[in-house]
Amino acid sequence: MENADEMTEGMDDAMFAKRFYCSKEQFAKISSKNVEGGAKNAKTTTYIFCHESGVKQMKAMQDLKELGVSPGNDDKCVLLSRVGINRKSKEPFKTQNAPYQQRETVQIGQIALPIGNAIGEPTMGTLDGYEQSEQMAKEIFGTENVTTVRSGELRGNGPLLLADLSARLVDNMYDVKFQDLYAFQGDSQQGYTKRLNLAQTLVRIAENPSCVGSVRDVSVLSVVCKTLPIVGEQTVSEPTDRERRKGYDMSKGVAPPVIDVATVDSLLANPQPTAAAGR
Repeated sequence: MENADEMTEGMDDAMFAKRFYCSKEQFAKISSKNVEGGAKNAKTTTYIFCHESGVKQMKAMQDLKELGVSPGNDDKCVLLSRVGINRKSKEPFKTQNAPYQQRETVQIGQIALPIGNAIGEPTMGTLDGYEQSEQMAKEIFGTENVTTVRSGELRGNGPLLLADLSARLVDNMYDVKFQDLYAFQGDSQQGYTKRLNLAQTLVRIAENPSCVGSVRDVSVLSVVCKTLPIVGEQTVSEPTDRERRKGYDMSKGVAPPVIDVATVDSLLANPQPTAAAGR
């Protein structure tokens, strides 16, 4: 999670558990230094790299190389990346790839937010970081053992839910209004991805690599968009129907369930081809 240290600073245990659905101790295990945090059996280790920041994702891969970890021939890697890696010169990806500027944290109530003065020089863009992490993963594990899962910009169930009303409304819209998931082959489409459904997808591939068949590069989106000249961004996919949205309100902690495994399996078994982009 990008800037997780700053955003969780000052949270008590109860607020942390409500926000992240786990304890601080469990959350601390998910870091670039705990690179072996994957699904295991007697023969195979599956490594999952899922930083929301492309720069931190790249750092995790660098740490793996520096630790001298030598994956076995059957070991697998499930790598989070982003749509737009191959289209960085076009909008909206050009803007998304703007270099990240670290900032001082400002305490607002129980949450520390990185909204203060700039610290140091801007780092590389997040798409550049993801691109380099993809290259390093294939060098370490071998191309045939890496499954790349591309998300759109992440929304819903994010670290700012309790921070302010506007963030709460955004999370409510994405977690309740957009409950479905769409899968595409390769780096195609643009849009947004719900965090909980993305996490379910990453874990499912780690647990059952065969669910993706021969596809080793898949994009998963909760909201599919397209960008038109002058008009700008437009939503292509339909929101969840009103009947399925009844009774849920993220601002009150009443969230829809995560997408079920059977649906994930069906989507990954038949991702739409790249040619379907923009329809």
